[in-house]
Amino acid sequence: MPLLVLIVAAALDLALGDPPNRLHPVAWMGRAIGAGRRGLCHGGPQRLFVGGALVTLTVMGVAAGAGAAVAALAARLGPAGPLVEGAALSLLLSVRGLIRAGQAVARPLAAGDLDAARAAVGLHLVSRPTATLGPDEVASATIESLAENLTDAVIAPVCFYLLFGLAGAAAYRAVNTADAMLGYRDGALEWFGKLAARLDDVLNFVPARLAALGLLAGAAVAGEDARGALRVLRRDGALTASPNAGRTMAAMAGALGLTLAKRGAYRLGEGRPPRAARRRARRACLRVGGRAHPRRAPCPRFPCAFSSWRAGTAGYDLAIAADGSGGSRSMTVTERLTEGVRTALAAAGLPAADDCAWEVPRQAEHGDYATNVAMTLARAAKRPPRQIADVLAKNFPAMPEVARVEVAGPGFLNVFLAPAWTAGALHAILAAGASYGQSAGHARQRTRLEFVSANPTGPLVIVNARAAAVGDSLARLLRSQGATVTTEFYVNDAGTQFEALARSFEARVRQEFGESATLPENGYPGEYLVELAKEYRAAGGPRDVPGDERARLEHFGRWAVERMVEQQRRTLAAYGVDFDVWSSEQRDVRDRGLAEKAVQELTARGLTYEQDGALWFRSTAVEGAGDDQDRVLRRRTGELTYFAVDIAFHHYVKFAGVDHVIDLLGPDHHGHVPRMRAAMQVLGHPPEAFEALIIQLVTLLREGQPVRMSKRRGEFVLMEELLEEVGRDAARFTFLTRRHDSPLEFDLAVATRQSSDNPVYYVQYAHARIRSIHRQVAEQGIAVPAWRDVDLTPLAGTEEQALIKRLLEYPNLVAGAARAHEPHRVAYWLTELAGLFHPYYKTHRVIQDDRALMLARLALCTAVGQVIANGLALLGVSAPETM
Repeated sequence: MPLLVLIVAAALDLALGDPPNRLHPVAWMGRAIGAGRRGLCHGGPQRLFVGGALVTLTVMGVAAGAGAAVAALAARLGPAGPLVEGAALSLLLSVRGLIRAGQAVARPLAAGDLDAARAAVGLHLVSRPTATLGPDEVASATIESLAENLTDAVIAPVCFYLLFGLAGAAAYRAVNTADAMLGYRDGALEWFGKLAARLDDVLNFVPARLAALGLLAGAAVAGEDARGALRVLRRDGALTASPNAGRTMAAMAGALGLTLAKRGAYRLGEGRPPRAARRRARRACLRVGGRAHPRRAPCPRFPCAFSSWRAGTAGYDLAIAADGSGGSRSMTVTERLTEGVRTALAAAGLPAADDCAWEVPRQAEHGDYATNVAMTLARAAKRPPRQIADVLAKNFPAMPEVARVEVAGPGFLNVFLAPAWTAGALHAILAAGASYGQSAGHARQRTRLEFVSANPTGPLVIVNARAAAVGDSLARLLRSQGATVTTEFYVNDAGTQFEALARSFEARVRQEFGESATLPENGYPGEYLVELAKEYRAAGGPRDVPGDERARLEHFGRWAVERMVEQQRRTLAAYGVDFDVWSSEQRDVRDRGLAEKAVQELTARGLTYEQDGALWFRSTAVEGAGDDQDRVLRRRTGELTYFAVDIAFHHYVKFAGVDHVIDLLGPDHHGHVPRMRAAMQVLGHPPEAFEALIIQLVTLLREGQPVRMSKRRGEFVLMEELLEEVGRDAARFTFLTRRHDSPLEFDLAVATRQSSDNPVYYVQYAHARIRSIHRQVAEQGIAVPAWRDVDLTPLAGTEEQALIKRLLEYPNLVAGAARAHEPHRVAYWLTELAGLFHPYYKTHRVIQDDRALMLARLALCTAVGQVIANGLALLGVSAPETM
């Protein structure tokens, strides 16, 4: 009987995976433990120990009782009993979670898509930042998690089931979850979680060793080094602080020929050269999940069930180097500082940090860069953050970049840059020139980016201008980080609005020919159709079109759409926006029968149903999509909805040849996002592959009053009119001064003002001032050597150091803006840079008798001008020579 129950449990877990959090018993345990901690985690050591023991034992007892009750019920159900008990046991296993999480990382890693692999390991396995992990480190984090959690998620629950039935497995899961949430050695949890930690160590003692033996057997079957695994297990399995974790990790390290190290404390395994290690680590990740690589991996991040899995990776790293991009490049300041932190951790015998999050403090007395790495390591090190920070400061290596390191607050590490090194860093900026800020961080990422896509029912308006500025700048940002981006304008030249345009245009044409014709009820009354009708007649267009009504509407509609799209192209080109692809709803989707094909595919997957004569998509059944109601695909009239057409366009057209699709949508499309996410998910695209950014509306202030915008009423502000009044640069920059999802007030007076109130003028004027200095240098015949030969040590003043430090932030700023898909960050940063430069320009003479100081300041100004030009180029804004 127990064997049958195990078979049922394993089959259900492999087939169905984890239920939603609200239905998961391990999540219930986590919530109960969290509530107990909030209520009882206070007082002295004795009270804390008793409170923690009470919470742990109570949850353990309730879980055991529930397991026993389910087992008793199953015993009374006869032949159905094993199915019921197996279903309950499957909720305490995580076989599928382990397999799919490994696959989610292995697939992009094997394909060389490092960004996707980093994202996957951060989503499914670890909670620390993963943006700077190299391929070996990504593989390492995956292998460590899978090895250690083989015990927690599979072997231990099975062992306790075989010994004590369902009650034993549930009790074990409760203790394991309590240890993950409470088992720290700092603060109140040192006593509150002591019993949970000790119980977990005792309960895992035998299962961990069985899991290690299982890995030895698996290595032999998979053709890995089983003898090496046994040798490393015997030699290194007891080297970790935990009496259990080192067993499975040592066996895995030995089988794969890797070295997992806790710097300054121990090493597990016998490392091989980095290139060989990378191949073997990647093969290991692939083998975890077999040969299949489904496009979507479920997220195991429900409370508690995988807490120990994520936390278990803290403190280990591969003892091999990788640059993270497959090639060599110069390290940024924060990357160099991160190396210093890792060196200090190793010297102090503390757990290694895979990454450090650095920020620039607002107050100068807090240093140039600060990190909270001591706080993030507190759990792994089992020491207070302040104590870790003190040790880091004491062991921080001597570096040319760093003048001193200080500890502040609860455990912040503040770093002060060395003035001489800061000044010399200008050489690298000047040498990089126009490429400064570019990187390969998004290399091999293929993205299709759709924006504007205004209906061809009228001219482009001001909100389209905002979408164009955001979309084009986002494309430039992603390309600057190595991504392959295809920009797209989707022409909605079919459906209800197309028909309304055709009828409206026909009425205007007949009026032009002298007939009495009225606009349809849902028509477009704008004067632009009157002008278009005049153009139609002048071009010799016929008043009467042969054929039925459908042929007549097709004729007038196609003629109007063609002219409208031509006008939209011209306006966008004047705005500096040129799309790679102009797609047509009629030509690329409807004429190819793709919408019907998509509906058939959804039906074949059992995701549609008929109700009230219409065909519906089960959008609410897709977990994680967030849709609140099912959606109609085919109306009772037999006509396919726009949603059905859009599903086909995304699935068959957009995702052809790319990994990531980004849509920029208007604020009235909020409801469209979850239903499209659901459709893409069920059609096999990973949840993260489809992304939609909502572009909020713009309020244009004219004489203190907002101007109404509506194609249907004929009252709107044309994009062309805006460009004529304020110009391309002012328009683009102003639209990028706020996040895309925040409403924007566009003040025409400010946009045309030549003062610091106008951000684009303020930034461009800084560049023009610098170019003016160069013209003066040339006019005076001043010889300027190559920048590499200029002594920059005179740049020791406070204002000069502040400018250089701001320039050093630029690569991280651009990378962060690209990752977040927020080009407004660049505009804001450029405004701050200009705010530093203009006062410096007024108080520090560049051309002067002191030649050494003159050349150093000229180098600084040149670097500022170069970075401003680089940033403006990302925004599609010019960097003028004169103003």
